[in-house]
Amino acid sequence: MPITSHRFDDKKRLIYTLTTPMSDGAITEHVTAEQLLSYGPEFVELYQYFHSDSPTLPLEKKREHRGEIQSKIEVMILHYMEEEHYDAAMDIIKRIVTARRQPSKNILLALFDFILRPAMVLRRRTPKEILQLTQEAQRMLFYILECFGPGAFGEIWVMFKPNFFGRLHQRRAVQAAMEVDNDDDEDDEPYECSLTEFDDFWDLAANCFRYQEARVRNQPQTERPSLKAAAGHMRRRMVLDVLITVLEADLRHRRENGMEQCVFLGMIRKDSEGQRTQFDRYLDIIFSAFGSHMGDDGRPAQLKDAEAAEFAGRLLNMLAVLSYSDNLVTPAPLVDQTYRRFTKLDVDSCANLIQIIKCTTFLSAVCDLYLSDSDCSCVPKQYQGLRKGRNASLSVDKLLHFNMRTRPLRMQSLEDVYRHVMVVVWRYKLFFSERSLRCDACFTKNGVTCIINKPVTTVTSMDQIKIIESGTDVIQGWKKHVEEMTEQVRSGHGDSEADDKRLARQIQWAIETLELCM
Repeated sequence: MPITSHRFDDKKRLIYTLTTPMSDGAITEHVTAEQLLSYGPEFVELYQYFHSDSPTLPLEKKREHRGEIQSKIEVMILHYMEEEHYDAAMDIIKRIVTARRQPSKNILLALFDFILRPAMVLRRRTPKEILQLTQEAQRMLFYILECFGPGAFGEIWVMFKPNFFGRLHQRRAVQAAMEVDNDDDEDDEPYECSLTEFDDFWDLAANCFRYQEARVRNQPQTERPSLKAAAGHMRRRMVLDVLITVLEADLRHRRENGMEQCVFLGMIRKDSEGQRTQFDRYLDIIFSAFGSHMGDDGRPAQLKDAEAAEFAGRLLNMLAVLSYSDNLVTPAPLVDQTYRRFTKLDVDSCANLIQIIKCTTFLSAVCDLYLSDSDCSCVPKQYQGLRKGRNASLSVDKLLHFNMRTRPLRMQSLEDVYRHVMVVVWRYKLFFSERSLRCDACFTKNGVTCIINKPVTTVTSMDQIKIIESGTDVIQGWKKHVEEMTEQVRSGHGDSEADDKRLARQIQWAIETLELCM
């Protein structure tokens, strides 16, 4: 039931048009924004995701395609790159793209090879020059994506190791095209695409996050070719950035032609029943960027860096979007398996995850599951039925009288109390965020164009009154509840005293923040 368009009616109400495909046609419905937010806020988020126009997710542009380049020009470009006339090769590629002639698969592979294995073609350049030239190759790949769309990269995905070596006829075809210097290469090794260094896209992501998957931990580790030149990890991330951007563009491109065919969906394996319910490997890799796994010293790993977290967040965003799209990815197992890793993060990593993920409804479900799975022994008996009740997450009573009386399952330090307090705060904010939106309505009156910023919310007047009337008492009760938890775990001496004071101040600040929100 995807949203296909929106408009304002005569009463200045925001109206969404929903189209449900059927075997004998399609059913079209027109519903107000308030109605849709009340029972399907994820549909609104999906619509916003596919129709937003931002620097990170630009709208697809109308493209002019004048065919592919001639084979003799392709051979010339590859020969120039082989002979280290890189500037000339890049200039030709840029002119071809500007003329709307699509570069061939072999040109794209050469650019990826150049980024991952520059030492093979740049033997007389300094590390600084190599890095600058690989950055130029990355910009060229982004330019090709902008001009020709994700379809230009359609044949890249079969170049990862299992696919590439499983398709011998494709390998021979690529080898013949890439080996342009036929006079001198009799003793050379046959061409091997640089992407065969990785088992699949997820193996590339794991290597970029410096995460070692369980399936390879007991295997002997050898240095891979992409690390044999300067800035190896940086160059890997350049390729990952390009590929994630291509996957995002492909996902948005498929919204009208069938999401079942999107490349990213094909990277998620089905279970024995043909459903996509097993996400452990993918989520382990994604959450490793936030520090959810154990390091080599046996201690919890810390957040790697902002860039790795951003890549991981973009991958998790796509998983969440697919879970909204006709259940192409089963939502409940994705939320449950995400929640299990969410509980392993420290507060800072949790905060980074909350900021990076764009799907508010998905985050809200994760936080709600966290609180429902907490210690409910202090929750008043009349509200304990809200723990797993039908539509309980939509209830203001759960927000005020259940969530704020829960305790963390493990309460060994103030860090555990602080994380739990922050999840309560986030859940409160997400509750209103997923049920509200703001839109700009443009109207013409007496020849003058007016733009009105219009808020829309499904939080009823009764619920708002309930929050205002009971908010003060609820906050005071929550303060006392948190103080009891704090006193229970406070160490009060030794090296941890300074940390305890810092965490106590942060807990107090979080409580005051929620009080202001109310």
